[in-house]
Amino acid sequence: MGNLLGKATLKPLTALVLIASIVLIIVINTPWAKPDTWLWGVFPATAGLMLLAILMVGDALNGRPSGLIIDNRNRMSLSKLQMLVWTIIVVSALIVYASYNVRLQTAAPLDITIPPPLLFAMGIAATSFIATPAILSLKSQETPAQADMDTANAAAGTLQNSGKVYGRASVTDASWTDLFQGDEVGNFDSPDLSKIQQVAITLLLVGIYSAQIINQFAGLTTPGHKLDTLPVLGQQFVVLMGISHASYLAYKAAPHTASGDPDAAPAPIAPPAPAPVVDPAAVAAAN
Repeated sequence: MGNLLGKATLKPLTALVLIASIVLIIVINTPWAKPDTWLWGVFPATAGLMLLAILMVGDALNGRPSGLIIDNRNRMSLSKLQMLVWTIIVVSALIVYASYNVRLQTAAPLDITIPPPLLFAMGIAATSFIATPAILSLKSQETPAQADMDTANAAAGTLQNSGKVYGRASVTDASWTDLFQGDEVGNFDSPDLSKIQQVAITLLLVGIYSAQIINQFAGLTTPGHKLDTLPVLGQQFVVLMGISHASYLAYKAAPHTASGDPDAAPAPIAPPAPAPVVDPAAVAAAN
């Protein structure tokens, strides 16, 4: 499933937007390019441009801007999305902090500390990113019940399952609703509460942390002290994130599809009914 990287194509417009995004990130983080009055806006602008560049890479690799979060089942992956979001936030913050320190002409402007709670949070996201395909790989070796297969085949899009794991035949069938629905043949069209909880908590944490970064710059109207550490993410939030990811992975590991007999032959297809025999004499008599 999925597109091969060898088939990736970089369209002229995609290439232009990608290059422009990278150039703009460099420009707005150049020391002479940032007036004191909008230091607070450099971080969201950098993060937005980085997101735009990532969308262009996804379009080049998978034919869709969301291509980088589409997995090999041609479904949107929540674990990939979370990993990308945290990467954008942290890398953007590091770029902005470093450029501000360069503006101050401080020693070792790149010597910026990432607080342990933030590292733990990124480690939790990375764990889900790695564990999710491992769990689904085990389920792909199991045979689903025929009833669940019939239900999945009747759904929109072309089913291309791997064992009990639900997948689609085309990348164009990937949908944002995949982020809120199950991963198996038996629950692919049902709301997945563990995913919904993950999305809500991720939005909360990313929003709070981004606001901390912006607020730190809001008061810097003139160059001041060196920024040598990123904002600290509260330990309670890290614990909340850990519990959320643990329940997400536990729910994913639980069975959601009835098992079928791997040696059973597929259900026979009933032959079409024979066409009725028309008696020409009876038709003539009726007329």
